[in-house]
Amino acid sequence: MRELHEETGLTAISSHFLFKYVGAVHKNYKGGHFRDYNKVFLVKTKGIPRPRHEVKHIAYYRIGSRLNISKTTREIIEKYKRGNN
Repeated sequence: MRELHEETGLTAISSHFLFKYVGAVHKNYKGGHFRDYNKVFLVKTKGIPRPRHEVKHIAYYRIGSRLNISKTTREIIEKYKRGNN
C-alpha cells in the first residue's frame, strides 16, 4: 500500500486478496532463469493518480486496448476476467 501511494499518489482505502499467479520461466540477460510470483489484490483508492518516482505513465487498461503491457500482466488480466480466483 505504501508503494501505491509513493508511485501514484493514490491512498488505499481497502484491499481484497484475489489470487496468486505464477508466471512462465524467463531467461535473464546473464543467461540465467527466473519466474515471476504475483499476488493480485483488488484495491479501493482515493485521490487522483499521477506518475511519481519510477512510474513514467499511468493509463487504464480496457479490453482491446493498445496499451503496451507485459505478457505476465496480460495473463493475470485474463485470469481475473475468467474468474479463476
